[in-house]
Amino acid sequence: EGIPFTSPQFYADITVEQFENIFRSETDTKIPLVESRVRNLREVGKKVIENFGGSFVNCIKKCNQSAATLLDCITSTFDCFNDVSVFHGTQVGFYKRAQILIADIWACFEGKGLGTFQDIDHITMFADYRIPQVLTFMKVLTYSDTLMKQLKDGSEIKPGDIMELEIRGSSIWAVELIYREIKSQIENNEELRQRDLIFNSIIIDFYLWDYCKEYRSEIEIIPMHKTRTIFY
Repeated sequence: EGIPFTSPQFYADITVEQFENIFRSETDTKIPLVESRVRNLREVGKKVIENFGGSFVNCIKKCNQSAATLLDCITSTFDCFNDVSVFHGTQVGFYKRAQILIADIWACFEGKGLGTFQDIDHITMFADYRIPQVLTFMKVLTYSDTLMKQLKDGSEIKPGDIMELEIRGSSIWAVELIYREIKSQIENNEELRQRDLIFNSIIIDFYLWDYCKEYRSEIEIIPMHKTRTIFY
């Protein structure tokens, strides 16, 4: 339709009407959190123009092939990517959208050019709805009876609720433990070491996401947590 949607000059001033037209549904169900999403687009557009000369490529180059530096740049520059909560008095960062942005750049460029990051292993899995569900289905995670009942009842869990934070945090730690175990097996196996495998938490997340899509009907016996949020 000729809409320059990838241009920060366009979405820095996008209207609600333009947004709803672009993301119109084929059903009667409208995209949720419209006002928040429009606000996010405007913020990102304006800050890309102001801080990075109108191109996010400049942000990537500024970080000198460091995923950790790029993550810090994204979360400190764009409020809508600063996915933090307070857990028992301690501020914790999940950074789902910022991390998946970096992971997608790395994957799309196959770790070359703009996708070259010397510390890509710094990125964790992306704590959202589906990965906790599939980890529970695989019996990697176990939900308490109280939490499982709440999820099966379809009750919404508010952003920042202790249950939401525990689900997301446990998912990150579970994937980290899987990563460490597989990494150890690779390091202790001569044949695997010689294959020069590319392996990290991003790869595990991609695998779990694809598994979830392929076996969705079976996995649905485990309910997803329901949280309305801009962060995932």
